[in-house]
Amino acid sequence: MSLTAGTRLGPYEIQSALGAGGMGEVYRARDTRLDRTVAVKVLPETLASDTQFRERFEREARTLATLSHPHICQVFDVGRHEGVDFLVMEYLEGETLAERVEPGARGPGLRLDEALPIAVQIVDALVAAHRAGIVHRDLKPANIFLVRQGRSSGPPLVKLLDFGLAKAAAPAVAGGLSALPTTPRGLTQQGTILGTFQYMAPEQVEGQEADARSDLFAFGCVLYEMVTGRRAFEGKTAASVMAAILEREPPSVRSLQPLAPPLLDHIVGRCLAKSPDERWQTASDLLQELKWAAADGSSAVNTIAASAPRAGRRLWLSSAAAGLLIGAVTASVLWTVMRPEPQGPRPVARLRVDLPDSARGAVNSGVTVSRDGRTFLYSALGDDGVSRLYARQLARLESTVIRGTENAQNPALSPDAAWVAFVADGQLKKVALGGGPPIVLCDVPAGVFGTDWSTENAVVFGGPDGVARVPAAGGKPEVVVKVDGAAMEAGHRWPRVLPDGRTVVFTIWFGAAANAQVAIASLETGERRTLVQGAYPRVTSSGQLLFTRVRSLWTVPLDPRQLRVVGEPVPVLEDVQTQISGLSMYDLAADGTLVYRQAGAAGRFQRLVWFSRNAGTTPAVNEQLAGIYHPVPRLSPDGRLLAVTTHPEGGDDQVVIYDLDRGIRSPLDAGPRVNSRYPTWSPDGARLAFASTTAGTWDIYSMAATGAGKPEPLLVGPDDQTPMSWSPDGRVLAFVQPGRPSGFDIWMLPRGGAPSVFLATQFDERDAAFSPDGRWLAFISNESGRYEVYVAPYPGPGAKVRVSTSGGTEPVWARDGTELFYRESERNLMAVRVQSRPTLTLGKPVPLAQVQLYDEPGGPNYDVAPDGRRFIAIENPNSAPPSLVVVQNWLQELAQKVPAKPE
Repeated sequence: MSLTAGTRLGPYEIQSALGAGGMGEVYRARDTRLDRTVAVKVLPETLASDTQFRERFEREARTLATLSHPHICQVFDVGRHEGVDFLVMEYLEGETLAERVEPGARGPGLRLDEALPIAVQIVDALVAAHRAGIVHRDLKPANIFLVRQGRSSGPPLVKLLDFGLAKAAAPAVAGGLSALPTTPRGLTQQGTILGTFQYMAPEQVEGQEADARSDLFAFGCVLYEMVTGRRAFEGKTAASVMAAILEREPPSVRSLQPLAPPLLDHIVGRCLAKSPDERWQTASDLLQELKWAAADGSSAVNTIAASAPRAGRRLWLSSAAAGLLIGAVTASVLWTVMRPEPQGPRPVARLRVDLPDSARGAVNSGVTVSRDGRTFLYSALGDDGVSRLYARQLARLESTVIRGTENAQNPALSPDAAWVAFVADGQLKKVALGGGPPIVLCDVPAGVFGTDWSTENAVVFGGPDGVARVPAAGGKPEVVVKVDGAAMEAGHRWPRVLPDGRTVVFTIWFGAAANAQVAIASLETGERRTLVQGAYPRVTSSGQLLFTRVRSLWTVPLDPRQLRVVGEPVPVLEDVQTQISGLSMYDLAADGTLVYRQAGAAGRFQRLVWFSRNAGTTPAVNEQLAGIYHPVPRLSPDGRLLAVTTHPEGGDDQVVIYDLDRGIRSPLDAGPRVNSRYPTWSPDGARLAFASTTAGTWDIYSMAATGAGKPEPLLVGPDDQTPMSWSPDGRVLAFVQPGRPSGFDIWMLPRGGAPSVFLATQFDERDAAFSPDGRWLAFISNESGRYEVYVAPYPGPGAKVRVSTSGGTEPVWARDGTELFYRESERNLMAVRVQSRPTLTLGKPVPLAQVQLYDEPGGPNYDVAPDGRRFIAIENPNSAPPSLVVVQNWLQELAQKVPAKPE
C-alpha cells in the first residue's frame, strides 16, 4: 500500500516517498508532536498479517529503541494505525554505501583512507548491537548509510539500518533455505545480477541459525567490496553465488589492491572463514585489529601523497579524461604511479597472530623472531602433553612443529634462521628447522635463563655463574662475563649479542625483576659496565637500547664504543607481558619488526578465590590488587590464616598473611629492600619458613607467624633454594635447589642439621609435599618427557609410583591423607583417592574442578582447606586466546619518539 503526502499515521504526517524494499516502503514524515523530520517505514501487508512476525518485529524494534549509538540509525517509535504497521526512525540525508561503491561511481573501490574509517564505524556499531543481543542478519552496503556532513573533509558518518529485522522478512525458497535476507530492488532469484545473496554466511546458505559471527562474515564481504571494488563472491545465479560462498575463496585483497596494508588480508580472510569457529568470535576483537589496519592504511596513503604528489594528480586527471580503463591496465597503472618511492619510508603495519590454545601457558617460555622478521618461534603443548617449539612464518596461516625440541626452553635462532639452539634436559642443543635430529652442544647448569646465537657462530647463554659461550659446533662452554659475588649478584640472564659478535648486553640478576640491572660487556675481555635498571635488553639497528620495566618497554640511546648510555630512558610501549624471572615477551628483528605479547588488563589482576568441587568461585579476600601476583598460597593448619606472596608494581616480593575471618592483611617483615617468597607453615602454625634474598641468593629463613622478632636463617648457600613442605613432626623441611650439573633436585633439611639430597637425577624433581602421616613424599618429575606427579616412600628406600596419567604438576595432599590433588592443565584440577596402609593404593584420577589458575612455576598455586571440601586458589581471569602482536617497521615509530643514536 502506497501512502500519499498528507496521510497521517498517528502523530506522523507523510511528506514524500523515499524508497522501497523487501521490508516495505520508506517515507519522509513530520512528527507533529515534536516538530521534527523522521523516516517512517511501512511494513507490507504480507508481513503485517503474520502475527508471529509482527510480534517479533515489535519486540526487536523496542530493543533497538533502547540502543543509542552514533552509528546505528535511531528507532523512535513502532506503531499500528488503522491496520498499517510502521516503524519510525531518525531521518538521514546522504547516500547508502551501495550507491557509493556502485561500479563506475568512484573507480575500483574506495580509497583506503575513506574505506577503513567507514569500516571501523560499521564494526563499532556491531559491537554495541551484539552486546545488546541483536544480530543484524542482513548486513550489506544497501543497509549502510553514509550521512552527508556539510563541507567536512573527514570520513562520512556511518549509520546502520534494518538491524535485526531481516531474517523473517524474506520468502522461503527450495533447497532448505527457510529464511533468506531481503532482496534488493531489481534482483530476482533467477536473475543474472545478485545482491544480498553475496553477503550471506555459509551457515545462512545452509539454512542454519545466524549469530553474531554471521554478521562478521557479511562485514568481511562489505569490506572486501569497499577496498577492491569487487564483490567477494559472484555468480550468474543464486545457486552459483551460494556455491561460491560454500566452496571457494575470493582473491586476496592485496592481489587487487596492492596498497592495502598486509593486516587487511588477515582481517578479511578471517571474517570470510567458512566455519564460524574460525572467524573472529566477537566484533570487539575485530574492532581492535581494524583500528590498527586503519592506522596502517592512513600511513600508506600519507606515504603515497608525500612521495609522489604530482604523479598522483596526473593519475586522477588522466583517469577522468580517459574514463574507465581495462581492469588489468588500471591495476598496473595504479601500482606503478601510486606506489611509494623505494627510498621512502615504509608504513608501520600492525597485526595480531593467534596461537593455538595449547600455547596459552607454554608461550611463557618467550618468543624469538628471525633477523629478517619473517619467522618467529614459540612453544606449545602437543597432544601428548609435551611442549615443543613451533615456527610460524608471517606469510603463512599455520605453524610448524620443530621436531626434536621436546621440553625446549630459551630458543635462539641462528643468523640465517636455519637452526635453533635451545636448552632441554640439562643440555644446550641445536636442531635444523628443516628437519633432522637434535645435536648436543654441551651440558649446562640448572638456572640457565636466555640464549643467543652470535654472528661469530657461537651460542651464548646466561646462568648462575655469568654469561657463557660455546662454539655453535659444540664444545666446552667458557664463562666470559663472570658473576660478581661481592656485589651479591645471583646470576646473569637474557644475553643478546650485538651485530659485531664481540659485545653483549644482558641482565644482572639480584633475585627479583624489580632490582635487576642491564649491563654491557666485551665477550673478549669480560670488561663490563652497568647501564640502567631494568631487564631483558635488546639493541636496535638505530643504536637504541631497549629493556623492560614492569610491563613497559623503555629505550635510551646507546654508545657501544664507550659502553655507556646517553640521556635518560623513556617508555615507548605499554602492556608488554613480563615474568618474575625477568623474561619479557618481546623480540626485535634486525629489519625493525617487533613481536610481543600483551599483558592485558586481566593479566595484571589476579584474585584469591574459594572454590569447591565442580562449583564456581567466590572471593577469598575483599580486595583486587593491581600489578600484584600471588604465587603459592598456603593455608595455616587451622585454615584461619593465609600466607601468600605479593608483588606491587615496581616493588619487592613480600610474604603477607591474611586473617580470613577478620579480613586483616599483615606483611611479614623480612627486612628493607629484601625479597621474600614461597611461605611454608610449620605443622603447629606458629612459624613460617620462606625464601629470602637477604644474603643475595634465595636462601631459606624462618620467622614467627605473628611477625614478632627477626628472620632466622635456616639455610644459606651459593644456590637458590625454595622451601616446599615440613614433615608432620616438624623435624625436616623439604626444599628444592638447582642440581649439578643439571635439573632441580629435592633436598631435606633437618632441624639443626646439615642438608642432604633426597632425590637427584639429570631431570627436574620439584614441588615436594609430605603426606599427612609423613610416610610419603609427592613430587613432580619430567623424566618421561613431560611433568608427571609421583609418590615415593619417605625416608626410603623404595620405588616411586606414578600418580598422574596425562601430565601433572602442583601436588597437594588432603589434610586427612585420603586424597592427593594435582593440576593437569591450566584449568583442570584432578583428585586421586589414596590408601596408604598397609600398602600404598592409588585410585584413578578424576576431575575435581575447572578454575582459571594463575600459571607461575615454583609450587602449587592453590591449597585445600582442613575440611577437604573447599580450596583456595590464585585465579587468573585472563582467558583470552594466546596471541602475539606483530609490528612491522616499528623502528619508524620509535624514531618519532626518541632521538637517533649518538655520533
